[in-house]
Amino acid sequence: MSGPRARIPARRAELSQYFLSESRAPRIVRLLPIEPADHIIEIGAGRGALTRPLLARTSRVDAVEVDPWLAESLRGRFGEKLTVIEADFLSQALPVTPWRAVGNIPYGRSAEIIRYLTAPEHLPDDAWLVVQKEYAYRLCGRPFVRESLNSLALKPFWHLQVIDRLARSDFSPPLAVDSVLFWLQKRQRPLLNLKEKASYKSILKASFIERSDSVVGALRPWLSKI
Repeated sequence: MSGPRARIPARRAELSQYFLSESRAPRIVRLLPIEPADHIIEIGAGRGALTRPLLARTSRVDAVEVDPWLAESLRGRFGEKLTVIEADFLSQALPVTPWRAVGNIPYGRSAEIIRYLTAPEHLPDDAWLVVQKEYAYRLCGRPFVRESLNSLALKPFWHLQVIDRLARSDFSPPLAVDSVLFWLQKRQRPLLNLKEKASYKSILKASFIERSDSVVGALRPWLSKI
């Protein structure tokens, strides 16, 4: 590739690409408690705004990027310092050794990506993701919004927290929705043991099928009054 377009690859709307600004990305990475030995997998590395400050903190960064043009641009920018994986993140076999996820992920695929990250066979130590504010708040549940099936299913096993807010102008092109930096951390001591996990999920699913207006309404047939 050559010319200006090779230096700044164009956005592909069909992939829900919205690129973080080069000025905002380092401030995000400064919030992350990254150690020099950490293995980071960056989901949707894009133009490399997060990649550069990540490489300044650790040399073990795998950049997963589905767009061939962007993947080639990343190889050209960072050379051997960066491992570029040209693929859909959801098709990747993830490490069995400790690793952490970071990414400005496609908002239209946020639910799929988080389901994939929190599946028992994957389990990063934690994940720091730029996502749409409303989606993050739905996962966090109270005090932001009513609890949902997804938030309650995750909370016994994951700590969920909104860490920072981003401006719409922090993206190119500017977004029409609000965004946050969202943190998921695997609990070292889950709130439920393995024997309780299956029963808990069964109650949740049955309750939300019965009633989905709120957690209190959904669980009323199952629990006694306190």
